[in-house]
Amino acid sequence: MKHICIVVLILLFGGKAMAQPASGKLFLGGNMSVYSMKDKSKIDATTQDNEITTTVDVLPGAGYFLGERLAAGAYLGMSAEITRYPDPLIGDPEKYTALLYSVNPFLRYYLISGQAGIFAEASFESSFGNVRIHFTGGSYDYKATQFSAGIIPGVYYYISEKLALEAKIGWMGFVSETLSDEDDNKNNVTGFGFDLYPANILFGVTFTL
Repeated sequence: MKHICIVVLILLFGGKAMAQPASGKLFLGGNMSVYSMKDKSKIDATTQDNEITTTVDVLPGAGYFLGERLAAGAYLGMSAEITRYPDPLIGDPEKYTALLYSVNPFLRYYLISGQAGIFAEASFESSFGNVRIHFTGGSYDYKATQFSAGIIPGVYYYISEKLALEAKIGWMGFVSETLSDEDDNKNNVTGFGFDLYPANILFGVTFTL
């Protein structure tokens, strides 16, 4: 752990800076996450597969450096999720699928600004799409809408004059999701908190014009 901390400090403060956020510059980039989770339970000597979930998030976007420590921009995103239930009981779903599209304006503040650094990103996301729950003999379709507002911490490192690698880790904020069926019956779920779930770790690149 000590050696890891030393390497991070060298990246953040050591060496001659090749590039850094600069006022008046445009940048293109985005983030991507692919995550798979398998849930198992063990009773006595018997192991049972409960569910398998795969999520893919793609967030291309663009921004503008308002200063060396401040940037603003927006992402246009797509999120897909598939959850499979290997051995459902009678009346339980066999599969859950969701496909959402989002518009996500953001404001980013660089706590440490240089060739490498740390930032905090305030994001406001509006999403819409479809959810389908599959049962034996049929399925139920829902329209999904979601709004969230939160803070995302992240780190970056310029590997060349214009290209930087990024990682966003976790999320803290508010989210509200509504599902509505063809009869306009609605179910709304809201939440507030801090999340370090692995599916919320996003990796990406930015290219400064």
